[in-house]
Amino acid sequence: MAAQAFIATYKDRKGKEKSLKVKAANLATAKRNLRQRGILALSLKADSSGNEKVQRGLSLSLEKVPGVKEKAVFASQMAALVSAGVPIVRSLEILAEQQKLPMFKRALQRISLDVNQGSSLGSALRRWPQVFDALSVAMVEAGEAGGVLEEVLKRLAKLLEDNAKLQNQIRGALGYPVTVLVIAIAVFLGMTIFLIPTFAGIFEDLGAELPAFTQLMVNLSALLRSSFSLYLAGGLLVLLFFAEACLRHKNRSSPHGWPDAGFTPVWRSDPQDRHRTVLPHLQLLDARRRSDPDGPRHRPRHRWQPGAGGSH
Repeated sequence: MAAQAFIATYKDRKGKEKSLKVKAANLATAKRNLRQRGILALSLKADSSGNEKVQRGLSLSLEKVPGVKEKAVFASQMAALVSAGVPIVRSLEILAEQQKLPMFKRALQRISLDVNQGSSLGSALRRWPQVFDALSVAMVEAGEAGGVLEEVLKRLAKLLEDNAKLQNQIRGALGYPVTVLVIAIAVFLGMTIFLIPTFAGIFEDLGAELPAFTQLMVNLSALLRSSFSLYLAGGLLVLLFFAEACLRHKNRSSPHGWPDAGFTPVWRSDPQDRHRTVLPHLQLLDARRRSDPDGPRHRPRHRWQPGAGGSH
């Protein structure tokens, strides 16, 4: 029998109330284990945190993931705030207050807290692979290392905006053929379910032998009108729903996340792939520093201090 978790509440020698987590096969075994340890439990109940974690994980899998457009707006606004001299922590707090997506809002709040506690912006973003793809994180880290975070955020916003436009163009190009396909399927199902049975009854009254293709369509019509087709369609929908939920949960638990729909390069575990992904951006930043000797190259780099507010 699998062990269950129980939460026991008791008082220590000083009279302070404490709680203890105990694993046992059942409630009686948990009480006996506590007595053997010399603990007199005031209350003992099953631990429901596991169910709460499952429910929370399911709710997270159903939340809307920020798209390329939302992240482009975030990068553009973040660049404007950094350019205006607003501290990074305060900028993140302002953007978190303006967010409408729960996942994006929660991510920005947590990132702001991590930066305020001394983490760099890039490492804080890396903890949210379900929101920020690896290329965006790599560009932010490169901007922090080179002291040109504002310029990198502007280029990231431009890149995301271009990707969003490309996605819209693809959706627009696919709109017409998808609509035609849906209408064709609807017409086929309508004829198969409602029209063919009428002709099947006429042929049956005449007693004529049907050709093989016509008989196939009659049998297909009977199958689609049966209850088996409804059960099959419902089962497929449920299977697709849970498969998508499991895939999202797996991607979110992955240390590298998944590639954003608007990006072709993928952040991989191979160090050579990482260098190939970030190298063009580093070369661009190095060229800008060489062309502007009095620019950001000789500016003092920002050092992250706990509780410093993250100003850049």
